[in-house]
Amino acid sequence: MVFCDFHAHLSFFDEKHAVSFFSSDSQFYVCSCASTQEEFQLQNRIASHFPGNVIQSFGSHPFSPREEDVEMLEFLAQNKKILCVGECGCDAFTPELRGNLELQEKVFRMQLDVAVKYGLPVVIHNRKSLETIFRNSSVLSKCKCVVFHGFSFGLREAGEILRRIPNSYFSFGKNLLKKSPKSLECICSLPFSNIALETDAPFMTLKNESRTELSDIKLVYESAATATGIPMDEISEMLFCNFKKCFF
Repeated sequence: MVFCDFHAHLSFFDEKHAVSFFSSDSQFYVCSCASTQEEFQLQNRIASHFPGNVIQSFGSHPFSPREEDVEMLEFLAQNKKILCVGECGCDAFTPELRGNLELQEKVFRMQLDVAVKYGLPVVIHNRKSLETIFRNSSVLSKCKCVVFHGFSFGLREAGEILRRIPNSYFSFGKNLLKKSPKSLECICSLPFSNIALETDAPFMTLKNESRTELSDIKLVYESAATATGIPMDEISEMLFCNFKKCFF
């Protein structure tokens, strides 16, 4: 069975550990995001062992938006070192983050321009700032596809996003294991052609967990199967199709 993780961070894993995981499960595909030069170098080393299984991405994260990162992003895109842009976006979850929302959106828009220029998909990080998505919906709709990582809004918001950005995918992770009402309603109601699953490994942990492992994608798949009533093998087929449309 094929498992596709639409969002993780390989650079936060020991190289031997990550290589061992891929070696034991060749039917595993992941879109891995890096946000600094150091992270990208670590990610690139791991990806070099299994280039067909790892989609490399780079982006300036809204926690520390830097215009100079966009120069590196364009270099990587121009030289075909990445197949995706992100994670990038805007975050208004805390007062500190709200204080630099203007800079976040400026850097976000610069990255979207790179994605459009090179025909690349985008992985979006967005918390409590949907207005920045709607303000930039026209350029987002020009991207190859748009993956909303860790989607935490409701079905109404998802519907409005799809209306404005039809090439959107809504990615759910361990919130399904937590039985988040919004996530469960979305995954049961939205077209499966617009669904993605992820771990955000090593982040997005459950209570009493110190980290999320790459192998936890199987638990996320199981939760999706339980919530929707769709057999695991069918979910695997549909998500592999979505993954290929996004990244291959």
